[in-house]
Amino acid sequence: NNSNNLRTKKNKINSNNNKNIKNIKNNNYYNDFKIEAHPQGVKPVGNLYFDSCCSNFYNCRNDSLGLFSLLTDEIIYEILQILDSKELCQLNQTSKIFNIWTNEEELWKRLIVEKFGGNFKFRNNFKETFAIESYLMIEKE
Repeated sequence: NNSNNLRTKKNKINSNNNKNIKNIKNNNYYNDFKIEAHPQGVKPVGNLYFDSCCSNFYNCRNDSLGLFSLLTDEIIYEILQILDSKELCQLNQTSKIFNIWTNEEELWKRLIVEKFGGNFKFRNNFKETFAIESYLMIEKE
């Protein structure tokens, strides 16, 4: 009789746990924590470790970067910081990874401050602001 009571209690607990898990997954607050995918499919570096365990894993970094793949991301970013706008735009078109890196807001913010100081009107992002302000400057001349 005691063993039947224990079994019944265990089954009730398991049933309640399964219901709780389903309720959590179906509630809106669970869905609020889902992170939107990057528009270019970029994932955090930590995912590289987990993804590399999959049989169909392909790390496109080496192919996309060519000889730059020998450098760390930090060194590549340091190199990008010394390029001018024309060079960034040219590099932007060479690969998906460089397209993403050369659209980095901090790169364009630096170029705007160097070229216009504080004399500019911010648009949607710093790259667009740089392009429009540069165009307007040419028109004034």
